[in-house]
Amino acid sequence: MTNRQQTKGDLVTTIVAFESGELSNADTIVLFSNLIKTGLVNQLQGSYGRGARNLVLQGYLNNRGDITCNLDYV
Repeated sequence: MTNRQQTKGDLVTTIVAFESGELSNADTIVLFSNLIKTGLVNQLQGSYGRGARNLVLQGYLNNRGDITCNLDYV
């Protein structure tokens, strides 16, 4: 996955991959970063909000969705 802005189709594909357990840890962090930044995290089922909150509490993301860790080491 790249750091580019995702289209809706890309996002749906990435969410399906997440649901299927196919994303790396780094790609999962990037996904949740995008979900927080776009506000979609609050429109999806509750597990996404809880997952985002856990990533914030663990220090991988901040409340704005900025990645606060080195993705090479997750």
